[in-house]
Amino acid sequence: MLNTIRHAKVAVIAVLGVLTLNAVASNLEQNRPLIRVTNGGWATLNQQQRDLATSRYAIEVADKGQFAKIINVQGVNESTPGTTGGAQLGAAFGQAQYIDKANWSNYSARSQLGAGLLGALLGSALDAPARTMHRIVYTLKSSDGAISVVEKVSQSPIYVAPGLCVDTTSFTPVNDGLCEDVLPPEIRSVIGQAENLTAPKLGGSASTPLPASASPVPPTIPSGDVVLCRLGSTSSVPTTAEKCLQAGGTIQQP
Repeated sequence: MLNTIRHAKVAVIAVLGVLTLNAVASNLEQNRPLIRVTNGGWATLNQQQRDLATSRYAIEVADKGQFAKIINVQGVNESTPGTTGGAQLGAAFGQAQYIDKANWSNYSARSQLGAGLLGALLGSALDAPARTMHRIVYTLKSSDGAISVVEKVSQSPIYVAPGLCVDTTSFTPVNDGLCEDVLPPEIRSVIGQAENLTAPKLGGSASTPLPASASPVPPTIPSGDVVLCRLGSTSSVPTTAEKCLQAGGTIQQP
């Protein structure tokens, strides 16, 4: 009986431990900043670079055709005022009807006014309310150079300014890198720090000078051999010993 209870306690503790680890992992997942990347920019990374990026950020890969830059905007005010002809005609008709039926003994100015108000109320059903409408025409240019035109109808005259990169599904401004189909600076920085290399399509591949505080490559490790390099609190990544020291990393000894 005691063994059964002991085993049950161990099982409960194990389950609680798994749930705690899952909760911690879920919390870490939720705390990672979200970054949107085009499929073209994401395709320039190898698997190791992608793993490095996803360890720091929650990555959302979107179709590059979803983004475009506004190169021209034109707006037309198509608002129309409301009409009052129906109410005016009804008021006149109501008063005329009252005057025709009244005589000198039962005429009342108050009753005539009431008939006019009633006629105006009935006649207003023929009137059209005021309408506010602005038609805005955007000329867009995608990352592959294609030009397109999109029309938006809004009650507000405010439009998205030319020169901004927008998500064409919602017309909200986004990072310019999404329109240029390149990696965002956050991912470039992480990869550059970890590998001492610039991400693809960034231009330039000059190596960083060896820091004055960095020690030379240990004689037991040839400078061209692949080692595990650790940068700050990041996970170890494979690279050459020389590049690891140039980036200010620490070589993990086996």
